[in-house]
Amino acid sequence: MKVLPALIVAQDISDDIMYISHAVNPHTSYMKKLYPHFLRYYMKKLEKKAWLVSGFQIIEEEGVVSITIERLCTRLNLTKGSFYHHFKNIEGYVKALMDFWLEENTLMFMEQADAMKTAKEKLQALVRLSASSEYRCESRIRGWGYMNGIVREYVKRVDDLRLNYLEGVNRDCGYEPDYARKVATIQYALLIGLQHIYSQRTDEEYAELQNIVIDKFDTMLVDDEKQAYT
Repeated sequence: MKVLPALIVAQDISDDIMYISHAVNPHTSYMKKLYPHFLRYYMKKLEKKAWLVSGFQIIEEEGVVSITIERLCTRLNLTKGSFYHHFKNIEGYVKALMDFWLEENTLMFMEQADAMKTAKEKLQALVRLSASSEYRCESRIRGWGYMNGIVREYVKRVDDLRLNYLEGVNRDCGYEPDYARKVATIQYALLIGLQHIYSQRTDEEYAELQNIVIDKFDTMLVDDEKQAYT
């Protein structure tokens, strides 16, 4: 049996580390030519993600004032040439960082919540995901938005996406559109408030507080339905 050429990319999600291995049939010359290109592509992709993850770590540990090319290079032990290979300038880096934040802490959460069957399960999934998020520097990102136009634009975009999603889920719960928006605003305000005044909470404590709100509005909806039939 012939050994088929393959490029195997395995990713340890919990540690966000990608391991790249390969198996090349010595008799397949086309794979010998293609493999270096595949390897360079995945290594570049991995290296760019490292720059972005490091940015969040710096924000969490040192604050947004430390987001400089020099600090990023020092943390990663890489040269400025490596930085400029991925980003045109620090503004380009900030935009990429915000794109990463939008994808990791909003779009991916919504995608996973959409896999749930009921509206309440979607809300509970969002609570679980936001409580266990790897990147916990949103309060600092919001503060950064007051000083940086790029960040401010992304914060507004994220807020709009999340509020619209929550409103849709609440409408699926049975609320009228106007009331569903108000409930979404309360739910989201709790999230933002907890990030500011309760940043040292455990995942369990955070989820417990969020679930109190979910259960409260769920009970109100049941009571409204009962009154409608009396």
